[in-house]
Amino acid sequence: MNNEEKILKLLENMQSQVNENTQVLKALEHKVDIIKAEQDNMKHELTRISEDTKSIKNLCCNNNFSIGF
Repeated sequence: MNNEEKILKLLENMQSQVNENTQVLKALEHKVDIIKAEQDNMKHELTRISEDTKSIKNLCCNNNFSIGF
């Protein structure tokens, strides 16, 4: 195998590795997007729960009923 063939083989191997790395990075980026969306959903849910808790507290306070808030 001459030098040119060796270089060509090396470049082919490198291209395969680059393609594999690209696929892994795309999968990781997709996973990050999913996690961000899940975090946003949790923030909205936490806000709703917090508002519900405040409403319950206000109802209890307005009715002179204490549950330890």
